[in-house]
Amino acid sequence: MDIIHNGKWIGSGKQNDKLNFLPPELFRKQISVRENLTQATLCVTAMGIYEANLNGQNVGNAWFTPGYTHYESYVQYQTYDVTGMLRIGENTLDVTAANGWWLGRIGAKNNNYGNRRGLLAALQLVYADGSTQTVGTDESWLVTQDTPVRFADFYNGETIDLRCTEESWNFQPTQVLSCRVPEVKPHFGTFVTEDQRLTPVKNQGKIYDFGQNHAGVIRLVVRAAKGTVITIRHAEILSNDGKLFTKNLRRAKQMLTLTCGKNGINEFLPKFTFMGFRYAQVTATAPIKIQTIESIVLTSDCKRIGSFSCSDEKLTRLQQNVQWGQCSNFLEIPTDCPQRDERMGWCGDIAVFAQTAAFNRDISLFMKKWLHDLRLYQRPNGTLPVTIPENKTYQPTPFPVPIAIWGDAATMVPWAVYRAYGDKELLAEQYDSMKAYTDSETRAAARFSKGKEQYLWNNNPFQYGDWCAPGESVGKWKKKGKYLSTCFFANSVDIMRQSAKALGKTEDEAYYADLLAKIKDAFASLCVLPDGKLNSDFQSYYACALYFGLVPERKKAAVAKRLAELVRQGEYKIQTGFAGTPYILFALADNGYVEDAYRLLQNEACPGWLYTVNAGATTMWERWDALDADGSIRADTIPDMVSFNHYAYGAVGDFFYRRILGLEPVTAGYQEFAVRPIPGGTLTWAEGSLETAYGKIDIRWERKNDRFSLKLTVPENTVCTVTMPDGSNHQITGGNYQYSTEEQK
Repeated sequence: MDIIHNGKWIGSGKQNDKLNFLPPELFRKQISVRENLTQATLCVTAMGIYEANLNGQNVGNAWFTPGYTHYESYVQYQTYDVTGMLRIGENTLDVTAANGWWLGRIGAKNNNYGNRRGLLAALQLVYADGSTQTVGTDESWLVTQDTPVRFADFYNGETIDLRCTEESWNFQPTQVLSCRVPEVKPHFGTFVTEDQRLTPVKNQGKIYDFGQNHAGVIRLVVRAAKGTVITIRHAEILSNDGKLFTKNLRRAKQMLTLTCGKNGINEFLPKFTFMGFRYAQVTATAPIKIQTIESIVLTSDCKRIGSFSCSDEKLTRLQQNVQWGQCSNFLEIPTDCPQRDERMGWCGDIAVFAQTAAFNRDISLFMKKWLHDLRLYQRPNGTLPVTIPENKTYQPTPFPVPIAIWGDAATMVPWAVYRAYGDKELLAEQYDSMKAYTDSETRAAARFSKGKEQYLWNNNPFQYGDWCAPGESVGKWKKKGKYLSTCFFANSVDIMRQSAKALGKTEDEAYYADLLAKIKDAFASLCVLPDGKLNSDFQSYYACALYFGLVPERKKAAVAKRLAELVRQGEYKIQTGFAGTPYILFALADNGYVEDAYRLLQNEACPGWLYTVNAGATTMWERWDALDADGSIRADTIPDMVSFNHYAYGAVGDFFYRRILGLEPVTAGYQEFAVRPIPGGTLTWAEGSLETAYGKIDIRWERKNDRFSLKLTVPENTVCTVTMPDGSNHQITGGNYQYSTEEQK
């Protein structure tokens, strides 16, 4: 039996109200330890989030354990070796439980999974003589709500009153819970941990600028009088008058309320909330002297493995913005944003960003857990909710239907992870889920259709379409879904074909290959017009049709030409939303329009990637036109839909790696890979690296004196095919290499 099952689920018996006013609760147990202890193992989980403390020391370094999972069925539990933290004689084990995702507000409501907190824990002691002692949660534990942490919520912040010293705590007996409790599973995802610390780069009076938008929490040390109340408010940007801009937070307060407990030095470190911010305003009811103010950057512990930089400093800054957007939003689940009253696992965002994310950091474990929950939330008809975990805040239809891009996360995310790391076991685990979703799209396309039209997914109860395309209404975004959905349908079918091949499922491979051929034939017959235009004339449609291989070879040149015309007519300003932005540079560069792709990428007018950099962005934005070029807030900004930390448009990073550097896996996991740089624009050099399971790949190219030079490092036991811009090929294995050729005019 697992150690944790020696405990019982316990609680205080108190219920959380609609305002989240139930304070965090500290559960305590005194434990007596004999001599000759050889091993001590602590297992803990909670309905809520917890922090464990043994004899005054924190147990572990993770935040927000046990994490956010499919709470309807299970929670993870964590296991700690605490042998070195115990002493002979009496020991005090404290576990503080707060609302977290279980009871805390998500979207428009709280208590989404229940209105009571619960704790389950067990400590196993092993002695030198082979005897064991197990202490599990039961009625003998005590609980108090009188700790300094008076309130804690992810959206609204934390209230800490250091006057609530331990001498004043009133402990009560705990109760064994009789309500529904989840199954417990050993921890198998990543942990939210401290990534780094930021200190202010400047301050304007009471407003401190940390120089970087991020997700984290402030640690504050002040000299102040007892009873002084300090308030810290957080924001991503400043208003035009220099004040915090908080309208885009909607109903999230993002506020810390800190009361000093003594005259002199007071230290505050909130543990049960986080904020999305760059700026923090510190005010107090009495004079304070700040000794330390720093932000602890929080993210899931996914190792950095990829890098990119180039001669264009603004593109290099854009790459940093992409990485910071991922750092901020890969926090237990892949969220849309870390600041406003949302912070949800939107499937569409991660569907288009997964390939970029898998290059930046090792997201294999992070995605293993999220994809496990995706399977649990998948409906009987194969469709997905638009957010995972699902919390029923956003339900675009009263019945489950497939939704392009958002639903295609079922195929696009596991395929991206598999291609990046070569984990065939993960692909096999997801295969039935991938198949179920793709088949739901197949049925949706065939419904109310006949002949070739049954292979076009153009009759939809709902689509998000080209979400967030600049200069258009929500209604226009959605209407484009009629055309874009077939592109993503074809992509999922193709992913299924390749997945079936990788897993040796020959019948499925043949079925999806045949289905893909029929989709392409229908698209060529019904969607590509004789003059090379598509049956709806907008950039994202052309980009997706070309990138996903729906355009027949004989029509590619004409279709690509029309895309280039549209881009030029738009003066190289971005006109694509979630659907087309990840693919438009590929569609241009791969079809003879390299310089058009670079001009679009390096455009500095609004809307554009470098426009945001010029406006002072340090992360990716939800909308291209959120700020004016000087960094001030636009008068026509819609405040409740302006996040300045949204990673979806950071999918451009995929072009940096796969086209500018030219690095692509030939086999999943990079045992075989290709390097085929496509230089262009104003770039005179670019370099990057990727740590793979076989070692580190390093690439650097330069353009100088009409010559193109390439240096690369190939790991041992791998095979690399190099294609230079002049078309020459080299097949190489482990080692360091240099090549040079004349520039192609």
